[in-house]
Amino acid sequence: MADGWNRRAYAACVLTASACLALPVALLGCTSQPSAEPSQPSEAAAASLHGGPPSVTAVPAAPQIASEGRLVGSGGPATAPTRPVIAYYVLPADGGSHGVRFGCNDSLVALPAAGPASGDALASSVAALLDSPQTPQAPGTAMPRPYNALAGSRLTFLSGSFDGTTVTLYLAGSLRPDSPCDAPRIEAQLTQTAVAAVGAMRANIHVNGRSLADALKLK
Repeated sequence: MADGWNRRAYAACVLTASACLALPVALLGCTSQPSAEPSQPSEAAAASLHGGPPSVTAVPAAPQIASEGRLVGSGGPATAPTRPVIAYYVLPADGGSHGVRFGCNDSLVALPAAGPASGDALASSVAALLDSPQTPQAPGTAMPRPYNALAGSRLTFLSGSFDGTTVTLYLAGSLRPDSPCDAPRIEAQLTQTAVAAVGAMRANIHVNGRSLADALKLK
């Protein structure tokens, strides 16, 4: 009899198990674990879902000037200087009316320099100054005709460097000032053009291995 009871109990268990297996999974709620509370979307993701911009926008790094005077940045190699190519010229006897007064009551003025821009702002600006005619064309008509005291000289840009404060410039060739007033003009034009090209505070300029001041004294 005990054996018969065991057979009936075993059959009941098999039937119960079969019934449980036949039930849809969706009805077995007692076996499923409650899901965790959904996390809140980030501010950037929420804005993206609703069509708005993310709350944080990446700003590209500003270009920097390397020690040799070239502009560098994170967006790949530079093909042209970020600073415009500018050279400084003289307005003789202008008395500071259109620029900075210096020397023989002249004015020093900045003008866009002619010539192609390279990746080196210093080389581009200085070379444009050295290659300019004696009286370059100034934009507009309000300004008197500018004068280039370096037009009679035959100078070549060799190299330059910038340490974050001082720009150093090396030139070779001949200096040919046309008058005593041309010495301070040449010094002012070269110094300010080099300083402005790289954002320096001062300039050291050498011509044929001598300082610019010493080279001008020999004339």
